[in-house]
Amino acid sequence: MQQGHDFSVDWWALGILIYEMLIGVTPFYNKERRLLLLKIRQSRVVFPDKRKYRIDYSDEFMDLVLKLLDKNRETRLGSSANDFNDIINHPFFADIDKEALLRRELTPPLQMSSNNNEFGFDSRGFNMRSNQSDLQETVLPQAKMDNLMKNQNAFQDFERQGADLSQPGRVPHIAKAKPSIQR
Repeated sequence: MQQGHDFSVDWWALGILIYEMLIGVTPFYNKERRLLLLKIRQSRVVFPDKRKYRIDYSDEFMDLVLKLLDKNRETRLGSSANDFNDIINHPFFADIDKEALLRRELTPPLQMSSNNNEFGFDSRGFNMRSNQSDLQETVLPQAKMDNLMKNQNAFQDFERQGADLSQPGRVPHIAKAKPSIQR
């Protein structure tokens, strides 16, 4: 079971992210970690009833998510020699001008206002009715904190390679050195 990961895990993560952004929840959620991992390994992706939950999504969306969340990493979308091109050429992205995207010339469909409150950010996506008891400080156990401190420089020799997004079909990869993570 402990096999490590290759780039196909990034396409899996993209599938999870796209599902969460359009549906609003993760596809394999469970509070109990053991059951969560079991669902990830064994459960199929379920899409909510459109009428019941008053949500709309396309067949292309479902197809993209199912192909990105293929449990077989060798057949997962993006895992072939075409890599990123298989994903960006999926019908879900058909309406996107890929050349303009790579030149960073597209205007985002959702423009956030930045003058909505005293802090200068749009707070529509936040629960502004929370009280102080909702804002508990995150505390890491000392062993985890020690591990973080020991490994804080593990990625210092990494650098972005191939980050020129102006060249169509070129995917930036991050890798120059292997991290030296200590346990």
